[in-house]
Amino acid sequence: MVSPMSKQSEWTIKGGIIGGLFGVGVHLVLRTIFWCLYVFLRFWYITLPLIAYFYIAHKVSYWWNNEAERDAIYASFQADRVTLSGIRPIMTTSGIRFIEFDINNNTNARVFQVKATCTYEPEELRNEDFKINRIHTEYAFAEHIKPGESKRVRLPLEPNGYLWQAKSENLTNLRCEPHFDYEVSDLFRGDMKKWRLGSQMEVVLNHVLKPRYATGNRTYVEVEGRMTNNSTVTIGTINVLCDVTNNAGFTDGHGKHYRNLDLKPGQTMSLDGRVTEVTYKPVATLCRVNSVREKD
Repeated sequence: MVSPMSKQSEWTIKGGIIGGLFGVGVHLVLRTIFWCLYVFLRFWYITLPLIAYFYIAHKVSYWWNNEAERDAIYASFQADRVTLSGIRPIMTTSGIRFIEFDINNNTNARVFQVKATCTYEPEELRNEDFKINRIHTEYAFAEHIKPGESKRVRLPLEPNGYLWQAKSENLTNLRCEPHFDYEVSDLFRGDMKKWRLGSQMEVVLNHVLKPRYATGNRTYVEVEGRMTNNSTVTIGTINVLCDVTNNAGFTDGHGKHYRNLDLKPGQTMSLDGRVTEVTYKPVATLCRVNSVREKD
């Protein structure tokens, strides 16, 4: 039978061994730290340049890899996946003045300001060497079209003598190609949002047109909406851009700037307000958050 005294002696010996090993370990760690400090201070003219070299090399590698990653995100947008289908010229009493088509967005970002350039062969040129006539829509379809969405639109055509003289809407070899802008921020999804501040914002924005007077064309362009900051930084500036097209086909850009903000992560702010006053009746308008900047 083992006596209580022998058990106590056993635990005392084990404790002494463990304590001794712990002391030796602490001694070695401290000795290593002091030795490293001695070498660093004794040979500072060598160690400092080495540390600077490895730090800069790491940063350059980090920036380089980030650049490649961002380039891959930008390259993920395939413009040829925005197509026009169901193309149909619209005959009026004064010839063909409009064109209808479906805008099919099969890309990974919202597209907007979609207009078309079309070619066909008018009868007047059938005996000519160059038989093609080029036509353009007078202005763009301003609204956003989401990924996977299709929209049927009708747009006026720029003045064209051949179209005005057309006897039928069946144009020979009619082909149309789209021209458009797209929301770059939509390309940054999931963890990749960290590379673009604008993609981390949750935005709901609409435009409102309010006539200044009961008669006449003077019109206020206003915005209504909100933005939530889902980033980890404080937002200091928000720029809203409204593209307004008049009935002559000219498009002007008007901006509204929200400066000196203190929109912290998780906070939401109103984007309501007047953007501009135009002296004509708008026929197409699109307002969107154009840029977001971190607070200095």
